[in-house]
Amino acid sequence: MGKTREKRPARTMKPVFVVFCEGETEEAYLDFIKQTYRSPFKIIPKVEGGKITQHLIQTRCREVKIARNENIQVFLMYDMDKPDITEKLLRLKAHLLLSNPCIELWFLLHCKDQKSPINTDDAVRALKHIGSPWFHYKKPEINAAQKDYLKQHVQEAMERAALLPAHGNPSSDIYHLLNSVFKSLK
Repeated sequence: MGKTREKRPARTMKPVFVVFCEGETEEAYLDFIKQTYRSPFKIIPKVEGGKITQHLIQTRCREVKIARNENIQVFLMYDMDKPDITEKLLRLKAHLLLSNPCIELWFLLHCKDQKSPINTDDAVRALKHIGSPWFHYKKPEINAAQKDYLKQHVQEAMERAALLPAHGNPSSDIYHLLNSVFKSLK
């Protein structure tokens, strides 16, 4: 009589996060996320600026596809301070991580609520006005003290961002990426 092999549960592939972004600050933030929440996922930032198209997204996804059945999730992390790019992004097939007016609003949400409309310069100024560790904030750098602050206050930022109207001013969808990252760690 032959032995029957026990069936193993199907392995679920951890997602590969492909995040297209417009600038160096976004890439610095993504590097911070990648380092902070290490495995079992990857975030692959591709700085593409305003050249983003559906064809470019598909090309980059083919470049990072490792296994035949890889679970790739595509995100677009852009500021909404350029209306022509925003309109283009809304037509693309990907998860949008839009910040209105800029990524600095996302950083600001780690510190406080921001419910009234704000422009990019005022968002940076408000962030610096918070004081330590933001007093010396300089695009595109995020220093060690700022990274530590972002990590400690991420839940507050996610809660604040979730209460803001999607794509309104102010708003930030970056919390969707963090939700996906935290879900992949379980």
